[in-house]
Amino acid sequence: MAQMTTGSGEGPARNDIYTLLIIAATAFVWIAALLAITRSIQLFGSLLPPAGG
Repeated sequence: MAQMTTGSGEGPARNDIYTLLIIAATAFVWIAALLAITRSIQLFGSLLPPAGG
């Protein structure tokens, strides 16, 4: 009985690349969020800006 295969046979190697890309993207988002939080605290003295205009 024939085995069904998916893709081009590069399974683990391609998955490793995508895993590294996901890790890099997650790290980038966390760093950007931390920078936004620290900048907000520097500008407004708190995490959220003051209410009103």
